[in-house]
Amino acid sequence: MIQEILLLQALALAKPPGSGGEAAHLQRTYVQHLAAPPQEVFPLMGPFGEKKWAKGWDPRFVFPPGGGDQAGAVFITPSHGSETVWVLTAFDARRRHVEYVQVTPGVKVALLSVTLEPAAGGRETAAEISYTWTALSERGE
Repeated sequence: MIQEILLLQALALAKPPGSGGEAAHLQRTYVQHLAAPPQEVFPLMGPFGEKKWAKGWDPRFVFPPGGGDQAGAVFITPSHGSETVWVLTAFDARRRHVEYVQVTPGVKVALLSVTLEPAAGGRETAAEISYTWTALSERGE
């Protein structure tokens, strides 16, 4: 999954533990081109919608019961021997914008932001994806 690849890149670029007492903090943004229009892609960007295409994606929903793609949704996923708590902070179909906060206790806090724009005359999507990571420990670095 792209998230895992970007996290590994972030870890490789993080300051070595004990190199000044500051938490490692890293932000990366890129554009991914998708072969479908934004109105088809957007519903797949929520935690429930992602289950339709992401192999192994099986969030355990805390709220709403049974899951849902809506701002305020809270869910948990396994993460390299830990659990990550996710909060869907924005799910705005009009703006085609999705935002998550992820917390892996004792490891990291991350912000994931995705904004979709029409491309190729509206037949495709340009997805601007931004990740911001802050380490909470040496393990998070």
